[in-house]
Amino acid sequence: MKEVLIEYVNGISAIILATVASYLAYRHNKLTRELSNDNLQKQLFTEFNARYDKLNDIIQFILELSEEDIIKYKKGKGEDKFGDYTKSYIKFKINDYFNLCSEEYYWYSKERIDNRIWNAWEKGMKDIYNNSEIIRDQWIEEIKNEGWKSFYLKSPTDIFNIKRHEIKG
Repeated sequence: MKEVLIEYVNGISAIILATVASYLAYRHNKLTRELSNDNLQKQLFTEFNARYDKLNDIIQFILELSEEDIIKYKKGKGEDKFGDYTKSYIKFKINDYFNLCSEEYYWYSKERIDNRIWNAWEKGMKDIYNNSEIIRDQWIEEIKNEGWKSFYLKSPTDIFNIKRHEIKG
């Protein structure tokens, strides 16, 4: 009887130890995964903000163009000057901005960017898009003929405040 009781206690002890070990392994894996995700999110946050900082001056310049300059921009050639910038340079930098926005969206859609961060970025993207006719026109041109697919998007309406009826072609 004593041997049966010892065997029973040993069996229960083994089950308890296995349960505790499994729980500790689960917690360790969960914490490791969370730390890894936090680290990736910090890296993405830092990289994307640094890239935006490099574009900030040209974006602000575009946002502050007068109506007269916007008309001149739309009619002009790539070599035409707008302040210190040519039309070609402005178009190139706007495209860099589109790439940045789409990459941010891509990582958000893969759940690597926290909702709070994404909401702030998305608001900024939509504000810039809504406040610049030049940026809106270039985005519409970029996404024609399924060009939006080159920006890792599932739909041309994934970023900015674009409406389907605005897409021509």
